[in-house]
Amino acid sequence: MNPYDFEKLFNSSKYIEWDYDTLSEYPYITWNIVIKNLNKPWNLSKLSRNKIVTWDIIIDTPFLNWNWDNITLNPNITFDIIYNNISYPWNLNTIKTRFSETQYIQIINKLITYKEENSENNSENNSENNSENNSENEFDENPNYMYII
Repeated sequence: MNPYDFEKLFNSSKYIEWDYDTLSEYPYITWNIVIKNLNKPWNLSKLSRNKIVTWDIIIDTPFLNWNWDNITLNPNITFDIIYNNISYPWNLNTIKTRFSETQYIQIINKLITYKEENSENNSENNSENNSENNSENEFDENPNYMYII
């Protein structure tokens, strides 16, 4: 079945009790089905890895609790996407297995540079703040960073 036919079937079957956990990994669902049914119990972990999910979709739906381990596995997520969006919590172990050693090293180097730049910016901001304000490092406050595993 192609995605278009499945969407027609889904939309015409209003009284069917769908298994959204299984549908989350089903290759024939469409993003249109998901977005129009966000109130349903989708499995976001499975959906994060589904090929219907693209980088644009992820960026456009930050309110969804995406599974970044599975996003890193998603076939639509390329080296360039990861490299150009280093601040997200990509899974480095997955990157190491999915991409070449050269690409992995490039990502690690970019991550190190990113962390150093943000550490410097945070230090400058902290020195400008009142000494009573002992805020933690930006990485402790920002959930969108990559863990080095």
